[in-house]
Amino acid sequence: MTKAALARALAALVREMKAYSRLVEPARLTVWSYEPNQEVDFKSLWDVFGKAAWIELIPRRLVHKDRPTRLHIQERVPRLLPLIHLIGHSIYNERKTSSLVLPLRNFKSKFLQPLDEFWYRDHDVDALRRSIDASNSRFRQHHRGVGAGHQDSRRLLFKGARDEECHGQAHPIGDAERCFVEGRFRFGAALFPGFHFDVTSNLGTLNCTLYDCQDAPRDMWPERRQYVNIFPNDHILPARAQ
Repeated sequence: MTKAALARALAALVREMKAYSRLVEPARLTVWSYEPNQEVDFKSLWDVFGKAAWIELIPRRLVHKDRPTRLHIQERVPRLLPLIHLIGHSIYNERKTSSLVLPLRNFKSKFLQPLDEFWYRDHDVDALRRSIDASNSRFRQHHRGVGAGHQDSRRLLFKGARDEECHGQAHPIGDAERCFVEGRFRFGAALFPGFHFDVTSNLGTLNCTLYDCQDAPRDMWPERRQYVNIFPNDHILPARAQ
């Protein structure tokens, strides 16, 4: 899980995604690695792929054992499909109400913090379903907004865009490789192409600091916006020309 290895994996993934940008059906994304020696090593992996891929750890006893590793993966893959299907149903079919699809850098809530960790590790189908249902239930209880929107702790309202407003952008930003992948997947499942949130404030003009998918801050007050579009990967509409 060295930085060089992670960079190579990310670059190769983006290269393949750009080569096959028009998929017939929503794809799935899994990232496989041997169990790390140290927690800090896993953090490096999670920082690169954690918001986009389903990460699956291979037992360390299989390191340097190619055939047993391949057999382990072949046996494990069919078990992953129903798990990622559950996540896919939440972020794709229930995208306007699910907490799993929200922009994790910008929606402020203590109930989203567990999603920044390896929250689904060792879950079977029943455990994952309970986890998703409990997460969404807690979230809706504490962040019910006006209409179909979600209100965060700063009283910003995140309202999911209507289908006709999703202009088919599978990758709302493509310059940064990590942002490109996060614009397509969430926890291994495909995002609805072009889906985004209309973000408003009950104070009228947005007066807050937002963060793009590269964690760069952006002060909204000078822009005098009444709303801004934010994608699940935290891509924000560009600033208006002065």
